[in-house]
Amino acid sequence: MSFLNHIEGKIQDIYDNFLILTINNIGLRIKISDNLSKDLKNNVGKKIRLYLSEILEEREISIYGFLEKDKRDFFERLLKLTGVGVRLALKIVDYISIEEWQTALDEGRWEILDKVPGVGKKIAQRIFFEAKKTIPKEEREDLSIIESALINLGYTKGEIEKIIKELSSEKERDPEKLLKKALDKLKRE
Repeated sequence: MSFLNHIEGKIQDIYDNFLILTINNIGLRIKISDNLSKDLKNNVGKKIRLYLSEILEEREISIYGFLEKDKRDFFERLLKLTGVGVRLALKIVDYISIEEWQTALDEGRWEILDKVPGVGKKIAQRIFFEAKKTIPKEEREDLSIIESALINLGYTKGEIEKIIKELSSEKERDPEKLLKKALDKLKRE
């Protein structure tokens, strides 16, 4: 959970990926997305409210700002996905609205991520299906066989869910080979 929720102040200056927000003679450097930077370019000297997300990066603590609470929350949800870093999450939030994302999740359209520069098909699918907490239909059928077999062998729901998640990234689709891999992984734990 973040310490900061939002902040109000005057925009002192705007750069490509951050702005300086002045509050009571203190200037805060708040990172923002490229599109937000362009949108706010003509607002220097004006008062704004930004919803904040604090990110502990390798060598610094950064504060990211968003005009809308929903966008900030969307950004933070994206960061929880495997392989989604700050830059990628910012790009996704920049190019896809929350409504578009939700509709795409509901309809199973991973192609929505084609809008985001630098995101290829493989990465797009991985991000999307992890966000949706599902796997493509043909993979789901293969993995449901494995799930049933593991239930019959007495494994717990937690153990099975973890293994199924790991197996979903496997290229192998043969149920017999997948079951063998699942059992090998369960033995090691």
